[in-house]
Amino acid sequence: KMVLTMGSTLNIYVAGMTTSPDSPISNALQAQIFPPTKVNGIPAGSGFLTKLSPDGTTILYSTFFGGTMGQSAINSLAVDANGNLYLTGYTLATDFPHTAGMPFGTVGQNPTSPAAMIASISPSGDQILYSGAIPLVPPCNQLGTSCAQPGNAWAGVGIALDPAGNAYVAGNGGNATLPTTPGTFAPNGLGAFVAKINAEGAGIGYLTYLGPGETQGYPYNSAWNTLYAIAVDAAGNVYLGGKTSNASA
Repeated sequence: KMVLTMGSTLNIYVAGMTTSPDSPISNALQAQIFPPTKVNGIPAGSGFLTKLSPDGTTILYSTFFGGTMGQSAINSLAVDANGNLYLTGYTLATDFPHTAGMPFGTVGQNPTSPAAMIASISPSGDQILYSGAIPLVPPCNQLGTSCAQPGNAWAGVGIALDPAGNAYVAGNGGNATLPTTPGTFAPNGLGAFVAKINAEGAGIGYLTYLGPGETQGYPYNSAWNTLYAIAVDAAGNVYLGGKTSNASA
């Protein structure tokens, strides 16, 4: 799986997950891949990120990203006017990078302790501007069912920016214990969530569930809210796309 975006200078950014140890690496923040393996029979590897010149002929930087001690993947990208890159996805790596002010909690491989990764990287790819992870209990832990391969089921799935540099992340999780903030739309709930990361990674502006959710079965056939996409306007209003089978949503 790969995602693609372009910056204002028309540089091309490609990201996703790879199981190839021989992926082209240049000016890397993370040169080592998580050893490719299989989880529930599905290949699992490391997140990767590559920045190309506008004509696609030159790799400006290329790196694994997400940690070396667990699988990870990048699901969505955004670029600001200065060329700073913003990303989200998931990680199960215990060595995922964490900067002060950003959320972080127990992350682990199995998969039992995934997290929605949120990070920003400098235009030259040589510096992590901020990085954190919102712990997500997968549906198997919450509902007593078998674990699914991470992806849209429990991950950060979309990221968008406002003109002030605040980042907005849409994601899905299995837990009812996310670090929601007071006064939000739905401080208690389950499943789909939205988080605002203040400019420069100064902390969470808000984190809210989308609705109550329910624990009557697995999220693909139960009363569950699932997000797939996010956009934000100049005023900071967030627009979301997804699905629900929850009558109370």
